[in-house]
Amino acid sequence: MPAFRFEYSFESCFPQNAVAAAMYTIGFAETVRDLLKEQNVKILGTIVDGASVNIVRIIGVITITIILGIALIGMRGEMVVQITLLITLSASLLDFFIGSVLPATEYKKRHGFEGYSWKIIKENFGPKFQNGETFQSVFGIFFPSVTGILAGANMSGNLK
Repeated sequence: MPAFRFEYSFESCFPQNAVAAAMYTIGFAETVRDLLKEQNVKILGTIVDGASVNIVRIIGVITITIILGIALIGMRGEMVVQITLLITLSASLLDFFIGSVLPATEYKKRHGFEGYSWKIIKENFGPKFQNGETFQSVFGIFFPSVTGILAGANMSGNLK
């Protein structure tokens, strides 16, 4: 019986994980494309613009190739990459918090950052759903995006 559960859970969860990895990769590639567009970068002689699907494909293939290389290195290499990412993300969070307490410059004010104030905190504290959206409809989109759409199904083999 445990062998059946393992086979069933592996077969049923693999396609969802593959689709989730593809969607995360495309989301990452589109974000990188938009960042490159702001800097007027050329890839293979093509200026990156907002509608370029092939640029997204190129960035996606490069990303998946890097991830495949990390997976083929093995667990030790993956741990080194994870620790490096942890340090990088921790440094970026620290940079974010330090930058948020610095006084707002004219450039920041032009782009909507006013700094901390009680007026803005009170204004943004409550929900302001638009176009008939409710907490439930927004939560229904947000929750699967941060937990994985089948996080519960992946753990269902542990139920007794």
